[in-house]
Amino acid sequence: MTIQNILLAFTLLWLFLLSLSLRKAILHYKTLSKIKKDVSLDDLLNQIVRLLAQQKKQKEKSDQKISTLEKEIKKTISKVGLVKFNPFNDQGGEQSFVLSLLDDDDSGLLITSLHGRDTTRVYAKKIKNGKTDNLQLSKEEKLSILQTSKIVK
Repeated sequence: MTIQNILLAFTLLWLFLLSLSLRKAILHYKTLSKIKKDVSLDDLLNQIVRLLAQQKKQKEKSDQKISTLEKEIKKTISKVGLVKFNPFNDQGGEQSFVLSLLDDDDSGLLITSLHGRDTTRVYAKKIKNGKTDNLQLSKEEKLSILQTSKIVK
C-alpha cells in the first residue's frame, strides 16, 4: 500500500463523515423549518430568543412574588389550638374553651370563653412569641398554646 492509497482512503473516509454530518444538519434544518412555514430559520431563532427573554423576565417576577408571599405567609395564622374545660366545680360539662390562633413565630391571639349558669364571658389576649405582656396565663391557656398544631397549607 502506497502513501497515495492511504491518503485517498483517509480522504474518502473524511468525505463520508462530513457527508453524514451535513445530512444530519440538513435534516435538523428541515425539522426546524417545518415548525413555521414561510419563516426563515433566522427569524424563527430570533423569535425563540425573544420568547426566552420574555420567559426569563416573567420567571424573575414570579420568583419575586413568591419570595414576598413566603414572607407574608409567615405572618398568617398557621397554628390552632383548642382546649375545652369546666372552670366551675358545681356545673357539669366542658362548655368553656380556650382557642389559640398563632403564626409561625407563636404570635397571635388567645380567646378564652368562660361559660357559667347565668353568663358567658369572653376574653382575648395578645400573644407574642408564645407569651403575653404582663398577663398571667391559666393552665388551660398554656395548654392551648402548647397544643397548637400547624395547619397544612
